Amino acid sequence: MEQEGTKIYFVTTDKSKAETEAIKQAKPPRLLLSYFYFRNKSLKEFTDRIGYRPEILVDSGAFTAWNTEKNISIVDYMNFLTENQEFITEYLALDVIGDDDLTYDYYKIMKKKGFKPTPVFHYNANEKYMYLYADDTTRVALGATVPIKDKSKVAKWINYLSHRFPGIKYHLLGSTSQAVTMFTDLDSCNSSAWILGAANGKPKSVPGTKVEKAIYNIKDILQRSTKKQVSLLQQIDEEEERE
Repeated sequence: MEQEGTKIYFVTTDKSKAETEAIKQAKPPRLLLSYFYFRNKSLKEFTDRIGYRPEILVDSGAFTAWNTEKNISIVDYMNFLTENQEFITEYLALDVIGDDDLTYDYYKIMKKKGFKPTPVFHYNANEKYMYLYADDTTRVALGATVPIKDKSKVAKWINYLSHRFPGIKYHLLGSTSQAVTMFTDLDSCNSSAWILGAANGKPKSVPGTKVEKAIYNIKDILQRSTKKQVSLLQQIDEEEERE
């Protein structure tokens, strides 16, 4: 039994000309934009510059804010979403790294104000919140896994959640690692590896500028993501059917 590959969202910050030019030329179908980087920008102006209208997933930028010891105003975040709603396909609830209670409170506040955010559930968070999200939605973003070097642990966690909450589709924040996507039923994920690799001169086998390397990375990730994959969960199901 086979499944289609996980949908990939390419993280872009619009902080460098090379990054934006690569997006403009490669035209990946899905982008993840962080409010932290776009909070003072117009998404109309951005999409005009790249010359097309991709599916846009907006993240609050909580992980970046946490790393830089800065705060994000939920009021400002909601105002940004309202002002740019025409260009946004999906948006995540404002989350707070290390604070499960406040993360859930922000989700409920946004819902009360008429928004329809995708909630964020963190690695090692109290599972009671996952039960609350599962009773309220069919899609959850999974966060706080970037610092985990052993991606097999991330895959096992996702598989556990998939078994426990089978009606939920999951988006993994911060990674397109095949060690995760090849062995889980992730619906989608995002990563900035395409531009970080190019900025570090990777792949070295591809000649050319940072823009050309970034374009190559985008196309390579997309090609790998569309290959049909047999997930670990599906293998387990097939084994159970044979017994």
